[in-house]
Amino acid sequence: GVVFLLFDIGLHFSLGHIWNARRDILGLGPLQVILCMVCLSLLAIWTGMPMDVAIVIGAALALSSTAVAFQAINDLGVQRCPIGVSATAVLIFQDICAIFLLIMASSLGAEENSLGTQLATAGVKAALAFIAALLLGRFVIGRYLNSSRKQRMKNRLLRWHY
Repeated sequence: GVVFLLFDIGLHFSLGHIWNARRDILGLGPLQVILCMVCLSLLAIWTGMPMDVAIVIGAALALSSTAVAFQAINDLGVQRCPIGVSATAVLIFQDICAIFLLIMASSLGAEENSLGTQLATAGVKAALAFIAALLLGRFVIGRYLNSSRKQRMKNRLLRWHY
């Protein structure tokens, strides 16, 4: 579900937008996640939870629901406003964090691999998936869309001419 949601957001958020929002993605996003995670983790530790469980719970609660927040941004019509662009950038950062949070949560009971090894493996897999999606989008899907667009234009011209 997260992949399809990111795909939908990505349709409206080009690489140029990501570059322009890099301060929000790499500045505001981590700041929001870290501050919320620390506060919520401390609250969980205060209630008597073990530290590793409290950190995972704090990190999970620090993340917003991208589907709900993105729908609210669209309903308010602020997608292109500075607040909407910043909020979308923070949501993208949170979705990336969610992937690593799932790895971290699954490693709590695991003894065979360290958390660092699992995070590094997930990072490499994510980078490979990103590169594969970029190449498929550029060379396969782009050519398909261009060829089908040319065919539709040709059909329209033929119908208009006759």
